[in-house]
Amino acid sequence: WIYTWKDFAWNASRIITCMSLNEGMLGAFWFLKALFLGNIIFYFLYKIILVLFKDRFDRKDHLPILLITLLLISEISSIFHLRIPYFGVDEYSINAAFYIAFGYFWSLNDVKLNHIVIWVLCMLAIALKIYYIPDVVFGNTNSITFLGFAIPAILATIMIWDICSLIYKYISKSIFVIIEKIGKNTIWIMALHFLSFKLVSYIYILLNNLQVDNLVDFPILSKCINIPYMWGIYTIVGVALPVFFREIFRILKNKFNQHYFAKGVYEK
Repeated sequence: WIYTWKDFAWNASRIITCMSLNEGMLGAFWFLKALFLGNIIFYFLYKIILVLFKDRFDRKDHLPILLITLLLISEISSIFHLRIPYFGVDEYSINAAFYIAFGYFWSLNDVKLNHIVIWVLCMLAIALKIYYIPDVVFGNTNSITFLGFAIPAILATIMIWDICSLIYKYISKSIFVIIEKIGKNTIWIMALHFLSFKLVSYIYILLNNLQVDNLVDFPILSKCINIPYMWGIYTIVGVALPVFFREIFRILKNKFNQHYFAKGVYEK
């Protein structure tokens, strides 16, 4: 339906005060919210553990204590779906805090593992999950708790890290530049990829003389779901278009800054 001013005001107030009611076109923004709240949980819980255990354990042991604490809290919250009403602090926020703590622990210790071992463990964990729990989305199943997702996720992350390290060694510089460009613009891709999909859907509608009402299909045209090559087109456009807009924004911002700096607006 067409938004009224009342709809705009109500949705804006909910988004600002409790970070809820995201639009479908910005559906991926739940991830930013989870990271934001997860960072806050990680920070304050780490500070609390530093104070509580400062006389009992060495400082290097505080982070493992935090990891175990967050793992237990995440497991409990995923079983009972704990949440703080209105503000949207839920199991996903707590789960994010655990992953952030694990990443922090990993970076500080610079752990080195044989990638073949990790790849085998990762494949085994994923195979077991697919066999016993075929559900792929955490929110769509009650048959597996946080730990069942955390183990394959961590193993897969390490595996991807190893793969990227190998790619860095063997790919040409031009391809690496493209991958690096995409990696540095993930926020833009996340923000605009659903909107970019609409362009692909609209062109498909025009080429196949379909009713324009089909454009409401989300995130892609339902008619394209079973067409093998369409996922590639959606992916390319969904990545390339946001990166293109990011470059346009960067150029315009630089020109704007140069214009005002040249006029001495920011001179002391």
